[in-house]
Amino acid sequence: MFSAFADTVYEYFGFKYTLINNFSVSIYGKSAELNNLVIPNNIEDREVTEIRNRAFKSDENITSVSFSKAKKLNYIGMYAFADCTNLSGKVILPENITFIGTSAFENCGQIENVDFRAKCNVPSQCFSNCANLNSVTLNGNIEKIESYAFENCTNLKYIDIPKSVTSIADSAFNGIEDITLVCRNSTTFNYAESHGLKYEIKDLLYGDANSDGFLNILDVTAIQKYKIGDFDLSDYGMTCADVNHDGSVTIRDATLIQMKLAKYDVDF
Repeated sequence: MFSAFADTVYEYFGFKYTLINNFSVSIYGKSAELNNLVIPNNIEDREVTEIRNRAFKSDENITSVSFSKAKKLNYIGMYAFADCTNLSGKVILPENITFIGTSAFENCGQIENVDFRAKCNVPSQCFSNCANLNSVTLNGNIEKIESYAFENCTNLKYIDIPKSVTSIADSAFNGIEDITLVCRNSTTFNYAESHGLKYEIKDLLYGDANSDGFLNILDVTAIQKYKIGDFDLSDYGMTCADVNHDGSVTIRDATLIQMKLAKYDVDF
């Protein structure tokens, strides 16, 4: 036991921790010999609910981390694992995590896979400079991919962006020249187009000409106004509006949408 910055720091099976209250603790760091981290659920009958800012920063001895036992962990602080240059393999961030700080895994160049199940946005610089990162799975609750989140992840060639994402920072994928984004809504499609990135379109709502996420009479009106020069369709809207897949948006597409809305058997 020792004191740091007015907090009393304890040690338990290689983990250094501080008390949050009578029921929970915050992991502060680790002893030198603990290298394959399995974050515990409890320490001395108190729940592990957070990992402090910079808890393991620059610890080059860490080779793996698992959060599978930490069922009450909800907070990973800023720079918590930054510069852990030998942290490798797969990192699974479970559903119970609701906050991840800026640069939490920055410069972890040996991480290869990330399964981001955490119920929070992908924070700024979270995985920047993770050069060996080649696979990322994102959950369907993420709304934002923040600035420099995947900057210089040069081995990341393909990422499926959930339909829930409504904001992608301009710099989110800086330094990655050859990446394909799977687009499931207009946000990702427009991002890929504006940044000159390759993309695949999946799960489009064909007929959604005005790109509002719904198929209704407003889409018919959008096409009609587009044809007389009174409305600009977005690139995504143009793709959705071309329901007969003839390469252009015409009144025929508007008619097919009307038939769909009227419950006719229309194939799109």
